[in-house]
Amino acid sequence: LFIGVARDITERRALLAEVRHHARHDDLTGLCNRREFERQMNLLFQSAKAENFQHVMLYVDLDQFKFVNDSCGHMAGDELLRQLAVHTQKEVRKNDTFARLGGDEFGVLLENCGIDQALEIAEKLRQSIAGFRFQWNGRSFDISASIGVCAITRESESPAAVLSNADAACYVAKDKGRNRVQLFDGRK
Repeated sequence: LFIGVARDITERRALLAEVRHHARHDDLTGLCNRREFERQMNLLFQSAKAENFQHVMLYVDLDQFKFVNDSCGHMAGDELLRQLAVHTQKEVRKNDTFARLGGDEFGVLLENCGIDQALEIAEKLRQSIAGFRFQWNGRSFDISASIGVCAITRESESPAAVLSNADAACYVAKDKGRNRVQLFDGRK
């Protein structure tokens, strides 16, 4: 005699997949969230140390986001971030990590990427953002971004240092007039 019980776990699996997605992705943009970005950064940092691979981090900060938010409200700012995330995703490679780090700041992890290729990708991303026009309630806004670029190599101090260096390069780009790409040069 054999007695069996069968259960349909399709709904449970779907719910679990949804929970996993929300744990790793930004609700507003659908991009990876900061937690997932940091997890991926740690993995790339470890591979750079152990296997001598080179990766690159891009730190992207929108130049006019505060103006849109202040003049049109947070709903407009949220919509700008949503549209821009969709618009710019095509500029990064499929195996790269594109994340919203918070507010109007984004990070891109370019896996197995040299500096020259990373600078090309960063420039394409900058141009794509600069070519984007945001429309809200009959108003039109030009958007631009400053992008800091920092290599992740065997010599990198820590994931936090890479993030800090890419952020510092981004602020140099802003100081030089915004809407540009700046490589972190590593000099103290």
